[in-house]
Parts: sequence; C-alpha cells; structure tokens
Amino acid sequence: ITWRTETRKSKKSTDNKPKMGKLHQVPLSHIMYVDVGKQTTALRRVENAGVAEDLCFSLLTKEGSLDLEANSPRERDALVSCFSLVLDEVHAQHNWRDIYRGPSSDMPSSFDDFEQQQQKDNNAPGNV
Repeated sequence: ITWRTETRKSKKSTDNKPKMGKLHQVPLSHIMYVDVGKQTTALRRVENAGVAEDLCFSLLTKEGSLDLEANSPRERDALVSCFSLVLDEVHAQHNWRDIYRGPSSDMPSSFDDFEQQQQKDNNAPGNV
C-alpha cells in the first residue's frame, strides 16, 4: 500500500489545496490486521478529538499503524471489509506467524513456545 500524508492548511490561507507529504509504502504482507475506530494512540490524541470515531480505522503493522479517516461511516465499513478480505488472501499465501517474527527466523517467538508445549502435551503418556 502506498500513500502520502495530507495536511490541511489553516483557515486563514486563501489556497484550499492540502499540502502533500512524502511518499510512504508498506507491503500488504506486513499489515497484521485492521482496527476499527479510534484504537491507536495517535487517533486518541487531543488534536484528533474532532475526528469522528465512526470514520476511523487503522492498518496495523509490527512497526506502527497507518491511521485513516473515511468520508462516511459506510465508506469506512466498506474499506475495512475490503482490506480484511485482501489481507486474508495475502496471509493465506504466507505463514502468518512470519509477520510477527519479522525478517529473522532465528529470533525466538512466543508462538514457538506455544507450539512446543502443544507437541509435548500431545506426546505425553495417556494421550492418543
């Protein structure tokens, strides 16, 4: 996904065009999930108090979030549904645990501990 930050100019400015920030990019495979509403720290800040909860959603990555505001609740819900469907497809093509582990498979993960404990439990005497 690729985006530019858009900054609205002050009301005193005669130019109504928003100021465009630098280009950012995050591969879809790095997006863990979609959060609905004002769930992130950035969206809960005082300066965002005027942003309606039912217009917000966030794309969460291991590094942070991309917080977005839709034009209407219906548009927000449609975008959340579409991103969720696309992410389901993207994650089905990869081991979803790799998103949490990051680029190094040498890094231990709590998922590894969980899987090892499950294997021990399944191999314990009395389990068939």
